[in-house]
Amino acid sequence: MSTEVPVLVMVTPVNEFSPTCVPRTFRVREDAEPCTLLGSVVGTDSDYPHGGIEYHTPGGPATFAVDRLSGEVRLLGPLDYEQQRLHRLTVLVTDHSQGRGPAQPRSGSCTMAIEVEDVNDHAPECEPPFQELTIHTSPGSGTEVTKLSCRVPQEPQRQAFSYSLVGGNSQGRFRLQGAALLHDDLLLGASLPEQPQTYELLIRVADAGPSTPHLSTTATVIVHLVPWRASTVATSTSRATVPSAMTPLLVTHTEPFWQPEPWFVVLLTVTGALLLALGWLLSRHLRGIQGTVGSSEGFIEAPRMETPEAPGSIMSLQHFDGRAQDSRTGREFLFNSRSGAWRWL
Repeated sequence: MSTEVPVLVMVTPVNEFSPTCVPRTFRVREDAEPCTLLGSVVGTDSDYPHGGIEYHTPGGPATFAVDRLSGEVRLLGPLDYEQQRLHRLTVLVTDHSQGRGPAQPRSGSCTMAIEVEDVNDHAPECEPPFQELTIHTSPGSGTEVTKLSCRVPQEPQRQAFSYSLVGGNSQGRFRLQGAALLHDDLLLGASLPEQPQTYELLIRVADAGPSTPHLSTTATVIVHLVPWRASTVATSTSRATVPSAMTPLLVTHTEPFWQPEPWFVVLLTVTGALLLALGWLLSRHLRGIQGTVGSSEGFIEAPRMETPEAPGSIMSLQHFDGRAQDSRTGREFLFNSRSGAWRWL
């Protein structure tokens, strides 16, 4: 006879396989904001039950972070294509709740590559950014005025630029040939100027590479155009440039003047007053001398009358006050004590 005996066999899980993950490559723009999701790390475990995997970044860069349960990779810090274009992130995957024993849990790892995509974040710079030139026009075409030298200091590998005249070329006397600025009258059918003219040209310089957005800068070129004359032997150009570190252009016009010291002003005033007073006194003295001479000339010396008669012939000398009367003729005389002469009245 036979019988059936049910036997219950319990299989104890043993963690015998290490989890794995597939290396991946993520791409991110260098201007991406923090917390941007780059992608996810997918880990697998052959042990049963499947799942229960955690993700870690042992000693990884602080620029990136991996979520412990989901495996999402996110950006934490800023990126710079010019400093580092490729980042490698090692992700450690560990299984949990699978099997018992001292050898548990198991772990594996994989490396993620993060490529930084270039973003045009620096405008080109021209050296110098400002030029002032003087040229003499000549009956010809294609006279080179200047040639711009532009670059992106942060990205020396960027060499493609586009140039365009955006201002100041109202009469169409100038054109661009690449980075060269040309003065070309005959090509445009324009007559040579008879008077000196000044043009303030604005040249837009933009990067023409594949990176976006396209940034630009503006260079300023001031051209003083002097009419050509037969005495001009050759076209000449004088240049005046400003260094790359742009500073405000300060033009100072100085007019010379004389400002004496205060003591000198006082001395000059006192001296002038003394000279005026001296001149006034001298003029009064001269006028006094002229009046005295005129009075002296008005006096006529009375002729001496020789008579045999005694001086008693002058009569009526009463209380002598300088007057006298001739007793014979009856005429009166006036005696001048200064000159000692008699004068008829």
